[in-house]
Amino acid sequence: MYRFSFKKDDLRQFIQQAEDRLDLNLGEIAHRLKISARTLRDWKKGEYNPSSVVLEKLSSLTGISIPKHKILNKYWYVKKGAKLGGIKTYKLYGLLGNRETRAKGGWMSWIKRKNNPDLWKKYLNTFPKPRESKDLAEFMGIMLGDGGITSGQIVVYLSSITDKKYSIFVSNLIKKLFDLKPSILENKSSHVLRVSLSGINVVKYLVSIGLKSM
Repeated sequence: MYRFSFKKDDLRQFIQQAEDRLDLNLGEIAHRLKISARTLRDWKKGEYNPSSVVLEKLSSLTGISIPKHKILNKYWYVKKGAKLGGIKTYKLYGLLGNRETRAKGGWMSWIKRKNNPDLWKKYLNTFPKPRESKDLAEFMGIMLGDGGITSGQIVVYLSSITDKKYSIFVSNLIKKLFDLKPSILENKSSHVLRVSLSGINVVKYLVSIGLKSM
């Protein structure tokens, strides 16, 4: 599975032509492609690079050729995703401590898990590794745009004003991919929703396919 990169407006025009050819709106087309309407809308606006698998399906549905494009490296999102995740976290919460405070926090966390074996099971989390799929591609896009990874947790940051329904979609997508239930927490003062999943094994898996923790 790869991502395609287009010149300005080429992808927007392709998706608009697909809407006209099928006589469907973005939400209806997204449903046929089995992705979220928000993802397709973001692709049309040029905010993210689309999945090759999904665009090839759209081309097949419409009979419209995919515009000239570049094929990105399989792990194209690594540096960009890590950087964007770090920037988003900093904007929301500021600096997350120095080496000394993080070491102290890690030590206290280890003590708690040592004294309570059940916490180890919860913290590690075992799960079936997801196959390469449109769902996994969409999840990577979400992490690139709205996510961040720490040493033991993945987090997606959304607006509590505009993204409440979307947060449920993201939560269900994570559950579908990893067979683990994430939590959704709201910070009312900053209007931020945090969809998070703790688990060393999840983080290790994502790092193994190219993402980097902050």
